[in-house]
Amino acid sequence: MAKEGLLVGIFVLMWAASASAECAWVLWRYERSVPGAPSGVTWAVDDTADTRAACEGLRTRAVMNSATEPELRQILLPTGVIYYDEHSKVVRHRSYLCLPDTLDPRPRAWVLWGARRAQEGLRDARAWWVLPPTHLTQQDCEVHRGAVHRARLSDGVSFECLPDTVDPRGPKASGR
Repeated sequence: MAKEGLLVGIFVLMWAASASAECAWVLWRYERSVPGAPSGVTWAVDDTADTRAACEGLRTRAVMNSATEPELRQILLPTGVIYYDEHSKVVRHRSYLCLPDTLDPRPRAWVLWGARRAQEGLRDARAWWVLPPTHLTQQDCEVHRGAVHRARLSDGVSFECLPDTVDPRGPKASGR
């Protein structure tokens, strides 16, 4: 898991280095509170800047501010902080990453959408709904979809697994 994260990080840094300096930049905060556990990982936008250099300045300040948390021992890195307890066990890792505003480093989720079957395959956009929860992989979503079909909850309804970036209802309109 750590190697995969490192490889993704290196790829993202290489891509960001070639990005245009004219776009807006986002300072992302990545925090892992339980090493190796996917549920302990969070991504958040920490700040924004007009240029990469300004974003890197924000990152330096964010790292310094993170290093002032007194409850744990810390190892200060150029792009983040590692927190550990009195037994030298790592309990949390926080990193900061500057990326162009066109790049979102968060993992994508998959959503199981349901819709009433309409005559001749046409569907009204208002007929769609989301069946929680979201899934980290398409395979997990398809397993959930299969369980719904096996439970015979799909009579008169069709289900589709789609990335969280796709909304089968179409573009947002006022009132939704």
